[in-house]
Amino acid sequence: DELVYVMGLVLELRCKLQWYKSVGVNSDVIRLNKQKALDCWNKHYADNLVQPSMNFTDSTTDLIASQMVRAKSAKGDEFKRYLSSPVVDASNMKNVLVWWKNHQHEYPNVSRMARDFLATNGTGVPIERTFSFGSDVLTPTSLLLNADTIRKRFCLKAWLNRNSETFVFQKMKSIATKMTGC
Repeated sequence: DELVYVMGLVLELRCKLQWYKSVGVNSDVIRLNKQKALDCWNKHYADNLVQPSMNFTDSTTDLIASQMVRAKSAKGDEFKRYLSSPVVDASNMKNVLVWWKNHQHEYPNVSRMARDFLATNGTGVPIERTFSFGSDVLTPTSLLLNADTIRKRFCLKAWLNRNSETFVFQKMKSIATKMTGC
């Protein structure tokens, strides 16, 4: 599987690695895809902070520095923590990226990774959907129309589908402009 698809499933809150198991994917494939996700995480997103040096003369600074080191190591790897957490019931969610935005304090680097991968279209479906009504607009009898007329038909159809109120307003405005000559 390509990295975009692997990361799309792993970062999709309802799926993670559990989806692979639920549909009966071979455990070797699951292991390979998990490794791809971890490699991507380690290479591009893992927080590689330099541990503070313990060579301070002031004992108070040593204490604070050692507490900070312990706090960072106790937090653990953010991506592994995300993977080990249960899948999220996101059925009522309209946009998974909104969930990531709201939870970026829990997973700051994983949310950045999710934003990078989940905002990518896996296919050209949106553009294909835009033109899928072409056979409705271009009937066999209208195939001889010029390109500008076809473009106008596509635009009108898209506007009708998007918001009929706006379309009606624009149509009335256009008619009024033609009638008044302004």
